[in-house]
Formats: sequence, C-alpha cells, structure tokens
Amino acid sequence: TVAIAAILMGLAAAPMSRMFGSNRVQTEASAFMGDLMYARSEAIRRGQAVSLCPSSDALSCLTGTSANSWNSGWIVYAETTPTGCATLPTTSSPATPLRVRAGFKGGDTLGGTSSKGCVSFNRDGFGTNLGSARFVFQVQTSPVVTSSTRCVGIDVGGHVTTTAITSGTTCS
Repeated sequence: TVAIAAILMGLAAAPMSRMFGSNRVQTEASAFMGDLMYARSEAIRRGQAVSLCPSSDALSCLTGTSANSWNSGWIVYAETTPTGCATLPTTSSPATPLRVRAGFKGGDTLGGTSSKGCVSFNRDGFGTNLGSARFVFQVQTSPVVTSSTRCVGIDVGGHVTTTAITSGTTCS
C-alpha cells in the first residue's frame, strides 16, 4: 500500500509543479499589469507623465543590456519632463518612486518581445514611447512551460491586456 501511494505521489508531482508555476506566472503578470494601469491612472490624475522602468535598487532604472530585465523588479515614478522616458533615473539622480515592485523569486522572466527599458504614459493616459503598434511583454516560468506563459500587451491608447499564448511559443 505504501509503495502504491509513493508511486501515485511521484506521478502527481510533475503536474503539481506545472500548476504552481502557472499560478506564479499569472500572479506576476497581474502585478505587472496592475502597475501599468496604476501608472496610467496616476499620469491622468497628476496631469503629467508617469513611467515604469526595470530597477534592481528601487531608485534607478536598469540600462544597457539589463534594460529589458523587468524580472529584476521595477519602479513607477512621476516624470520631470512632459516626454516620458527621456531622462531615466540613475544612481546619481534617483527617482522618488510612487510604487516599487521587487524582483521575481526563482528564475521566472519578464521582458519585452523586443527591448523596452521604459514605459511611459502622458497626462492623457496614452503610451508615449511604445511606437505605433501594441507592445507585448512576456512572463515565463523557468524552465519555460509555454502553456503557462502570459502576454501583457499595451497599446498606444494606454489599454493594458493580459492573455495566454494561443499559438507558437512566443507572445505576439
């Protein structure tokens, strides 16, 4: 009886691990989406640009090759110029964050399908540095389980959505 119970528990371990990973990624994607919506609403409320950028120290933005490492954590901050993301907060000139999000536990990743080191909303709630199309971030487990991956999209109008991958292995 004990041997049969051990075998059944061993068979259930892999699906349980995937379920926990999927729930963790959904929570991380929801947190990111919530902070994007918070930044947009604060930009409208304050009448000035509000931005998000990846940050590992809760004061300055990551730059260079780390600029798309959103899983390190991020900050939401009010801009000092009307054009968001023009001057990113640095260690020598830090931002006063409106909201800080700590990095992900484990090896989960959050990054854009192309590099995006800052997302900004203007006083009307529009995305100011997203280009002319929808920009998509991808939240994944480690190791990657495609069915658990979540896509967080932002369009120029500031509308934020989250979806699962419907085909292929990456968000589009």
